[in-house]
Amino acid sequence: MRGVNSLAALLLALYTGAGCLIRPPRTIHHVSPGSWPATQGSAQRAPFRTETAPEARPPMVWDEATERGMVTTPIVHGDLLILGSSGRVLTTAAAPTGHEYWHRRFNGPVVGSPLRTGDTVLVALASRDGRVYAYTLARGRKVWLRRLHAPITSEPVLDAGRIYAGTLRSELYALETRNGGIIWRIRSAGAPAGAPVLHEGALLLTTAHDTLMRVDADKGIVAAVAPLPGTATASPALDGQRLLVPVHPRGIASYDARTLALLRLDTLDAPVLAAPAIAEDGSAYLWTRDGTLWRLSGGAPERLAALGGAARESLTLVRNGVLVGLLDGTLVLLRRDGREVWRQTFRGSLRAPVALAGGAIYVALLTGRLLTLQCSGSAPCPFCSCCCPAPPWRRTSRTVLPVRPPVPGARSASPSGPRWPLRSRRRGTA
Repeated sequence: MRGVNSLAALLLALYTGAGCLIRPPRTIHHVSPGSWPATQGSAQRAPFRTETAPEARPPMVWDEATERGMVTTPIVHGDLLILGSSGRVLTTAAAPTGHEYWHRRFNGPVVGSPLRTGDTVLVALASRDGRVYAYTLARGRKVWLRRLHAPITSEPVLDAGRIYAGTLRSELYALETRNGGIIWRIRSAGAPAGAPVLHEGALLLTTAHDTLMRVDADKGIVAAVAPLPGTATASPALDGQRLLVPVHPRGIASYDARTLALLRLDTLDAPVLAAPAIAEDGSAYLWTRDGTLWRLSGGAPERLAALGGAARESLTLVRNGVLVGLLDGTLVLLRRDGREVWRQTFRGSLRAPVALAGGAIYVALLTGRLLTLQCSGSAPCPFCSCCCPAPPWRRTSRTVLPVRPPVPGARSASPSGPRWPLRSRRRGTA
């Protein structure tokens, strides 16, 4: 019996030691600063418009397995990745490697994007009791939990120490981010939908009853209500005093953000399922269901590019163009005038907008794969030598190893080219 116990202790020690070598510690010792108060980072829905995408098709640096149902953009703050999925999981990982720090599993899908304020991350759930959680970033410890007693339907938004969320009972809540206490609760004209927009101390939100509302964010008083020409098909975006609302069946409605007066209604060729992205000059980029990119400036909408595939929310505005994704797994970089620069196809549907940080592109596939693309002179190139001076490299699930040069006259083990990186299926423990 003593020998069996000794063997078990030895195996446990070896397993623990190996785990320390292949993954970072569960405690995040240095939490990179950052804030993520709303879907796509802000009311303009263009958090990466100051980042520059690679000019050549970038190779893949790493590929990790995550939970299925990634429909929102990954949050990248320094070396920290924060991911939420409709597969009911919140995950934090190391951005340079994709290795997981910790994850939490819930009883309902995560609504919209996780939010971050300081060292706290908050998530809202479409569970039956409408839960809102707050966790510490360092270790994933629960700070508080608030039940709203109905599934949350609107994507939450943060402002001035408060989190706002709407439920299926046509109720809008304001909660304290410090302890989850209810500040106010009001009835809305239908179940709130999409992500609310903050404008001059007021919340602008759409509802499932084709209504646009303006609510005082401090007191919870309804200041104005306006009808929509159709059901909102995506979250609205704010351009100064102009609020853009994609509506059914193929419209984009422009409203005055103060008075909610309808300024104009433009009709496209297909529904807009992605939140409009606002550029620095006030131009709005629209991504429709049939894979067509439009630009809305001062006049009529301008068709920029038609890629001819099914698309959803994957629209990311960058400094040197627009990154769009199709449901067949194709990622395309377009110039802001619609000219195609490069495209790359992955095995899986691309629904979530991609993220950019430090020259790297973070792609979350609906099938549960998270990968990073990067090509620069300082980073090794996994697949090609045309855009990087470094020689070809091959990545395994643990380490990156150089590929030996082929022996003259020997038959290649991979005649079709370099091997695709092995998919890591590691899972952390919540």
